[in-house]
This record gives sequence, structure tokens and C-alpha cells, in this order.
Amino acid sequence: KGSGRLMMNRKDYWDNARYEWSEWRHCLNLRGAKQIVIRDITLEESGGDGIYVNSVEDCLIENVKSLRHHRQGISLIGCRGLTVRNCLFAETKGTLPECGVDVEPCNDKLVLENILFENCRFLDNNCHGIAFNVAHFRNCDKNLSVRFRNCVSKRNKFRGIWLVTVPGIRGKVVFEDCEIAENGSGPLSVEEHTGNSVKVGFRNCLFDASAVSGPAINLHNGGVADDLDNLVFKDCRVKVGTGEAV
Repeated sequence: KGSGRLMMNRKDYWDNARYEWSEWRHCLNLRGAKQIVIRDITLEESGGDGIYVNSVEDCLIENVKSLRHHRQGISLIGCRGLTVRNCLFAETKGTLPECGVDVEPCNDKLVLENILFENCRFLDNNCHGIAFNVAHFRNCDKNLSVRFRNCVSKRNKFRGIWLVTVPGIRGKVVFEDCEIAENGSGPLSVEEHTGNSVKVGFRNCLFDASAVSGPAINLHNGGVADDLDNLVFKDCRVKVGTGEAV
């Protein structure tokens, strides 16, 4: 019991006279792990990600603070069975993508199944709070299941949620009881999404765009030759200007 701290020297890695450029000096690198529990620890100032997750099964990350990393707070590349609960991913800055969480499989052999982010906060990151990009699954028959429940994405430089899908993917991505507010480019952008893709749903979410001049919800699929579809909003609220959420 108790708590721990792992701290690296991010600014040192920015000095090309001392280190070769890299984006992979992670605090925790999970590859091929099974039934791992990471709990009650603060991860700070790495030269890559706070946590890098690739090809893991049945793992729990709980009560973790992932702060001021070079590339991501957490990168989720491939996983079957992962719960991330009561965690903070904040102040990522250094090299792209610079998000709180980036869900981005790098090839079509990976899986994203039974993944839950619950009671997590994505704050003050230099790009998006939550990035979800499955472009490398293009034309593959995948069955995704990813859920964000009771999460907050605030004060990120660009989008609170940036979500890119492609045709040919089955399953669902769900956001429920989430608050998306005070992000520089607005709360939500959904791109390249069609009816022949994973089902995306938002339930009881607040999209607060009162601090920005752009739209609260941006929908764009100019890169695919199909209509935007398979996207559901239920019991959500949108706030713009100084008005109340409606």
C-alpha cells in the first residue's frame, strides 16, 4: 500500500547536444503483458509516454497520475481487456501527438477489445485530451469495444475529443457521462466516419464550447466517399456563448 513516483528528465531529452532525438523514452512500457496491476503511482517528465500499452491482456491501471510527458500521457496501441480508473493525464508537451490519451493501433493485426476508461481526467495537454484514431484498421473486419465513462477532458489546446474512424470496422466506441469543456478548438471532432464503421455513441455528455468561437461539435468525412452515419447522441447537452447548456 501507499504511493510511488517515477520521474525522468524531460527537458534534458530536448537538448540535442546531450541526447539523440527520440519519442520512445517512456516511463512504463507494457508489451505482451497479462494480468498486470499498476496502482497508486505518479509518473512524470518522461521523454516519451507516461504509459505505453501494446498487446496486453486483462490489465488494470488505477489511481495513476501521468504528468508532463514528452509525447503522450498514455498511448493505447493494442489491448484485450484493460481498465483505466481514477487516473489523471495532464500537461503533455514535447512532440506530436501530445495528447492525454491516444488510442491509435499501428497495424491491422492489433485489437482494441473490452477497454474502459472510468473516472479519468485529461487536462491541459498541448494537443487533444482524448485522441482516437483507427486509420490503420482501414478495410479490416475488426470488432472494437472501447468505453469512456464519467471522464473529463478540459483545457486542452485543441479538441477535447478527436475521433477518426474508417470503413470496415465493427463494434462500438461509447462516451457516457463525460464533460468536455474549455478546449481551444472546441469539445468534439468526428472525422472520416460512415455507416460502414464502428458505432460511435455519446450519452449524457456535456459539450461546452462557451470559451471558443468554433463549433461545439465538428463532423467531417471529406476523406471518404460516403455519408456520415452510425453516430448517436442521446441526452447530451451543448453550451455555446454565455448561455445555458441545451
